Amino acid sequence: MELASAQEPVHLILACEGVTFADKIGNGEPVHQQEVSNSIQSEVQLDDVAKAVESDGVADSSEPVAEEPQRSGRGGRTVRRDYRRDATMLETGSRKSAWQLTVTKALDKFGKDAVKSLCAELLQMHNKGVWRPVSLQSLSIQQRKKIIRSSMFLKEKFLSTGEFEKLKARLVAGGHMQDRSIYTQEDTEAPTASLQSVYMVAAIAAHEGRVVVTADITGAYLNADMKKEIHMRLEPKLAELLAAMEPTYQQYISHDGSLVLSLEKALYGCVESAKLWYDNISGLLESIGFQQNGRDRCVFNRVVQGVQITVCIYVDDLILTCVKPTVIDDVLKQLSDVYKDITVHKGTVHSYLGQTFDFSVTKRVKVTMEGYVNDMLEEYQIEGCAATPAADKLFSIDDSSALLIKGLKENFHSRVAKMLYLAKRVRPDIVTMIAFLSTRVLGPTEQDWGKLERLLKYINCTKDMGICLETGAELYVLAYVDASFAVHGDMKSHTGGVISLGRGPVYVKSSKQKLVSKSSTEAELIGVSEVLPQVVWTREFLQEQGYQCGAARMFQDNQSTIALANKGFSTSEKTRHIAIRYFFVKDRIDGGEVVIEYLPTEDMVADVMTKPLQGSLYRKLRSLLMNYE
Repeated sequence: MELASAQEPVHLILACEGVTFADKIGNGEPVHQQEVSNSIQSEVQLDDVAKAVESDGVADSSEPVAEEPQRSGRGGRTVRRDYRRDATMLETGSRKSAWQLTVTKALDKFGKDAVKSLCAELLQMHNKGVWRPVSLQSLSIQQRKKIIRSSMFLKEKFLSTGEFEKLKARLVAGGHMQDRSIYTQEDTEAPTASLQSVYMVAAIAAHEGRVVVTADITGAYLNADMKKEIHMRLEPKLAELLAAMEPTYQQYISHDGSLVLSLEKALYGCVESAKLWYDNISGLLESIGFQQNGRDRCVFNRVVQGVQITVCIYVDDLILTCVKPTVIDDVLKQLSDVYKDITVHKGTVHSYLGQTFDFSVTKRVKVTMEGYVNDMLEEYQIEGCAATPAADKLFSIDDSSALLIKGLKENFHSRVAKMLYLAKRVRPDIVTMIAFLSTRVLGPTEQDWGKLERLLKYINCTKDMGICLETGAELYVLAYVDASFAVHGDMKSHTGGVISLGRGPVYVKSSKQKLVSKSSTEAELIGVSEVLPQVVWTREFLQEQGYQCGAARMFQDNQSTIALANKGFSTSEKTRHIAIRYFFVKDRIDGGEVVIEYLPTEDMVADVMTKPLQGSLYRKLRSLLMNYE
């Protein structure tokens, strides 16, 4: 990784705020922190969000692209698909949603703004005491062997609406070089709030009229102390820049220009950093009176002045809800006293986890990802519309269909991954299609590409859709479970499940069953057994939040399955072979945790999660599923 080309001196790149600043560095003079701070503080804002970055899957435009053989289209006319255009579309499309850039690309694109971000990132590390410089000669041979590398990236950040927010530099340690043998699983596994928990917290906040505040802790990981000895090498150009801002580093620079640092804080990229940060913030919340939800370790509650305040943690992004705004303010003050730099957003509309949460309508919250959808459609240059996400024969596989060429195969994989990200959040109406296409990414064919194109056209004509969450007058769990019998080529069935707190989904499931069932009754029972654990978890989560919920209501459209589940055993020769493990449903019924009720097929919301429906039935069930007008 290079900050500049070999012919381009650092001081030319750093000429970001007048001649004096550049000349000092060019002449080898020290540049003090305050000078750098003054040059960047008016334009650079940092928020150090510690989240995994998705690959954009751009195909290599230099890769030879084979022509597709001509084939007969409708009416006998000859058609030719432009695979060269498809394979390179990611490169020619909009880059508005780019996740991260190399330093070289960022310098080319943003110039001095990129330099300011680099300066700010290094300065933040120094000011927070993330490391201390060490002399290479002072380290033993074993310590030298364990020195890990570092990398600097720059990331364009956008709000959920698609508006540009900031350019953020990120220094990352090479955690892949760490010795994993000295860590236990507990040392490296850090929880984050499940999306279902986030949606339930939001739905409850809307129903109870709670004030909602989102907060972002700047440089979150850097607040946690490192517990093991880790030495990291800073590349020469970055070492030179750091020494220019703080001359005390100069004496530690090695003969090759690099700088070895001993990490004192949990730097991004180290295998234990996420867990250290979680331990830090969860410990702080517990020290000020919060209690952890027993079903989600990232949801905390506290009763103050007779009302509950809930804090949900997703890495360094927090959402706080309470009916009294002063209670939220007091907690934010306590957090600010420790973490110093916290960005707080108040109001009825929030950009959180790449999604827009809109609480402006009483007792409901709309969740959308309009920026993400628009950028994706612009990037892929999608034109045209489709009334439904898939045709009737979604699950059929044409073995004679040609495999996609390499560039297009990578493009297919990337597009499916991006739509999976969308489907798991605010577009449950496409989950069934994505569940199938996800199984095709290793060997996609022209037939699969056609199915993918139809799905994108459907999204194009429904791009403003999302989900709307509401709860009933009393809080209870509603679950809808359905199964399509032997719809796959290997005669396996497909399970669909939807969980709601009233209207709008907090959880959906669409998956191919692992066993071959011998009847529709058996397939439905397998479906019930697959969804039930999540239903039980949802009910227990609400109880941990302090709500006394009655039995969860699970709806089924197969009378035989309901009878079989209620009896807990089979008296028919046709169903005796069904494994006993599926009858644990009976135990949950007897324990008062769940009741199974009949619902006609035409009203079965989960039906849309099991097969590609069409026409008015699809539109009706989609409306019931998403509750979005």
